[in-house]
Amino acid sequence: MIPKHLRKQLGQRLFHVSLQSGIHSEAKKLALELNSRVKEIYRLFHLTPLSIDEIKNSLKQNLACLKNPEQNLNPNLTAEIEQPELSVQQFQLGNSLILLSTVIDEYLSERKASDSLNSKTITEYRKGLSLLLDILGDIDCNTIGYEQSRFAKKVLQQFPSNRKKKKAYKDKTVQEIIDLDIPKEDLLSTTSVNNDLRRFGTFFLWAKQHGYVAENYFEGLKIAQKVKPNENKLPFTPEQVQQIFDPIALEAS
Repeated sequence: MIPKHLRKQLGQRLFHVSLQSGIHSEAKKLALELNSRVKEIYRLFHLTPLSIDEIKNSLKQNLACLKNPEQNLNPNLTAEIEQPELSVQQFQLGNSLILLSTVIDEYLSERKASDSLNSKTITEYRKGLSLLLDILGDIDCNTIGYEQSRFAKKVLQQFPSNRKKKKAYKDKTVQEIIDLDIPKEDLLSTTSVNNDLRRFGTFFLWAKQHGYVAENYFEGLKIAQKVKPNENKLPFTPEQVQQIFDPIALEAS
């Protein structure tokens, strides 16, 4: 099964690759190996886009390397067993692969159906989580840890605001954007970065509660904000505060 956010680019929902094996144990081993390759292709797709044919050829090349000529199957056995054609979707599910895009879609659908968030907030979450998907790629949620959360935080700090609207950024990949020398005035504000990190934390808390991930590595992640001098200024001087709470001082004044 091709992740939802890649289907438009690839022009289809799924594709099949024959494992060319009729022995369950070998087919399972080959499927797991190809599964790792597929995950890597999806993870790096936003940096290195491939066509369906290129993806299938890559998998077939991996398959050819994996099949050792010295371990050919017994022809008497293979004649009795129909050689199955296993889909990418089947062996992903068999390996408990949980794609980030799938969990995001389920989260947003549930929040929308429950009416716990208004439409504006849902849109903000959808936009933020779409950016997270662009940053990390459509990887297995179980592979997300502190390294990925720190990377996402770092990218946000180098990311422009309204990148979908600004001509200089809208047609560029995440890698192309962070390689640019973006003017400070174009960057996301600290408040915007912290809002996105908070949304990521809320999403992964939900994912943890629903058994999709073991830990929430975005919990409490934020950037310290500079406080302007006048924001810490008390509205009253110490003497004025004393007068407010001291009746004798009030009478004297």
